[in-house]
Amino acid sequence: MPLGRIFSTELVETLTQEWMSLLKRDRTHPSLVTWVPFNESWEVWHQGDRPEQRAWVDSIVKLTKALDPFRPVVGNDGWEYSSGNFWTLHLYEEDRPLEDRLAALRQAPESTVTSDWGGAPGRARRGALPGAEVSMLPMLLTECGGIGFGDAGGGAFAFGDIPETEHAFQRRIEQTLGEIAASPSLAGYVWTQLTDVQQEINGLLTFDRQPKLALETLRALFSQAGARP
Repeated sequence: MPLGRIFSTELVETLTQEWMSLLKRDRTHPSLVTWVPFNESWEVWHQGDRPEQRAWVDSIVKLTKALDPFRPVVGNDGWEYSSGNFWTLHLYEEDRPLEDRLAALRQAPESTVTSDWGGAPGRARRGALPGAEVSMLPMLLTECGGIGFGDAGGGAFAFGDIPETEHAFQRRIEQTLGEIAASPSLAGYVWTQLTDVQQEINGLLTFDRQPKLALETLRALFSQAGARP
């Protein structure tokens, strides 16, 4: 959903109307599986401290369920969970094992999602907001991977160091997928990302849809990650 930058009465009115129109237009489409109205607290930057912003997110979740009672809803994807059917997190490479980070969030949902965000003054993002109940929700990584490979010039962006060879690129993918497959905490994941997008070179394919590894290799890697024990 296109989002605004500044929370205001006009924004609440406009986005709510547009969201309702989108729901009514697309709710019969068979390929849609989940509604995600907000991402990473965009335009509700201060919902942890401003109850009116959190109330708006919660109200959009309820409105969505009223107009489409059949699909799950993710209120705010990535962090600062308040309401919805899944607890979704955006986690990239760090200096701690993935399962340690997930277990810490399960134990203390209000702790920060990553040390990168948590270490920046005023930018800490918690896994869940105070009072939000996540203990019985499926936990999903809805952004992960983010491993760059390719032309790193011109302000190219990826998460972590950019591998210099195809072999190193493949090993990084294998390691990350291995951690995901071995995690008892996770119910699913979304890889970042299928293709490069402008300056973001963390796709499995280039911007013009050329695979960075052989398609057979990519299929084997991701099929193995899906075959969880």
